[in-house]
Amino acid sequence: MYETTHDKAYLIKFINLSLKAIAWRYSSYLFCDSHYQNGLLLWPMAHYIHLVEYDEPELNSLAIPSGLIAYQASTVPINEFPSASHTYGTVAAWLYNRCYETLTTELVLEWDPDLALDRSVNENASFSGPLLYLGHLSTVNSEYAACGHFLDKGALQATLFKGLLPEEDKCTCDDFPQGVLQVLPNGSYTWYHSGWSLPTDNCVVGCVSPYYFSSTPDVELYTEFIEDLSHAVTTLILPRLAHQIELYTGGNYPFTDVEMVRFRNTFTKNLWSAADEDFYNTTAGTLGPFSDNNGPNQAIGWHKYKSLAWMPLWKFDAQAGSSPNVYDIIMDFYESDMYPQPANDFGGQTHYGVAEVVSAQWENECFDLTLFNRELVYDQDFAAKDVLTVDPDGEAGASFAEPVINEPRFTVNEGITAEFRAGAAVVFEPGFETIPGSTVTAVIDPLGCDLTYRAPAMVLTGPTYANVQEPREAPVVDTTAVDLSEEIGTHKDDVHFLHDQVAHVATVRLTLVQGRSVRVELSDALGKPVMQRPVAPLPVGSHDLSLELDGLSTGIYFCKVWMDASPQVFKFIQDEN
Repeated sequence: MYETTHDKAYLIKFINLSLKAIAWRYSSYLFCDSHYQNGLLLWPMAHYIHLVEYDEPELNSLAIPSGLIAYQASTVPINEFPSASHTYGTVAAWLYNRCYETLTTELVLEWDPDLALDRSVNENASFSGPLLYLGHLSTVNSEYAACGHFLDKGALQATLFKGLLPEEDKCTCDDFPQGVLQVLPNGSYTWYHSGWSLPTDNCVVGCVSPYYFSSTPDVELYTEFIEDLSHAVTTLILPRLAHQIELYTGGNYPFTDVEMVRFRNTFTKNLWSAADEDFYNTTAGTLGPFSDNNGPNQAIGWHKYKSLAWMPLWKFDAQAGSSPNVYDIIMDFYESDMYPQPANDFGGQTHYGVAEVVSAQWENECFDLTLFNRELVYDQDFAAKDVLTVDPDGEAGASFAEPVINEPRFTVNEGITAEFRAGAAVVFEPGFETIPGSTVTAVIDPLGCDLTYRAPAMVLTGPTYANVQEPREAPVVDTTAVDLSEEIGTHKDDVHFLHDQVAHVATVRLTLVQGRSVRVELSDALGKPVMQRPVAPLPVGSHDLSLELDGLSTGIYFCKVWMDASPQVFKFIQDEN
């Protein structure tokens, strides 16, 4: 969510969650669930480290305000987090030590030197996150030199996943070459959940599972169960990260766009049944639609909610050239079956899946953004492609961001700089306040909903974010900024903008709850005023202000209506006809 919105509140949430996970992790228990969970925990931690050290190095020295990190010590004094003040970089360094020691332990206890994994694919795939993220850092930062072998292990892991494995069953001594990924005639992949090796150790199944009914495992177990929709989400981490690291390093990794399109087709052609308008259980499109039956080979009903986590594959919809596409399938399912259920792992949405949905919407849709109650204690930019609204009283209860407040207010503290950027309008509702000494700016971006990249590129003075598929630089444009450094007044008056393209007339419709002076200004896309209309004080009631647009050439324009220190802004397009 931070990479999508660049709201540092998500970084603070992540840090607090990571500290709790480490403090209370029972890492001394080495069994399949522990191994599985270790990979899933290390993956996002390594992602954070890579973000701070490589993607956005300016975060490294950025101080975290005191009181925002809520560390709860473990009952066992292990991995104690220092109580001193921190930057995002010092947190990354501490998390790195935790990742390194756990990865080193896993490599010794779980894998032999040749990486002959004794667990199923989905239990090992998430380890590609820390292996590839930290391994890549070893190539660009000498402080991570000890992680050089991680990159080799991650690359080998990716190669094994895509390769043909000559495997020997330890019980029967039979050899069976078995490709992990199998290409189906429809251009998709399917694979067995056991993946690259038979999950046995001295003829004893490594994990206690209700799906194993034989006390003496044999080769047939390897091909008994095709990977299901839910567990495949974890497996996808491996090819996605290998594909991403190839973009970073230019190295020869086995997952190119061609392979990623096949994974995309797995979702659209196998897991999704257009005829049933439902998800199938396996990556081969078998076992029928989901049900609430928890019997053998039957998918649990809530497993299909994991489909949200397949959303990143929407980036390969265009290359696949077939319909329906990932984005439409998931958005239709989300809107019809899920929203607004709470985000949780069992019985509803998943936090990770919802984050991927938001990320895709951020790039594909002309979205509005509403901010609720909050006390801003660090510099922060907010952006929306269409309308950005600050509505402190719009959602009752505790604030989402730390420090937690319960009052209906959005406060920008002393010494804090905040920018509010939108394509059509920035709206401040009652409860928005600035403390003297703060700096607040509202900006209307002329590109607005034409933006095809994420929020960071919308901050035109900051670093650009280039979409991997369609690289483009942030445009150099003039923007109209409204200085809100002084405390902004609030009002409950109503303003509407009506545009008649045929008659070339615009109407500003006002409903005033108290008498006030009004000023209306039209400006072009570069912020140059083309019409100004001061209005004498108006009494309480409804008023229509007519604006003749005959003299305007074709283009994008903004109508700004001042009734106090902050304008309400409306974007419109003037045509010649």
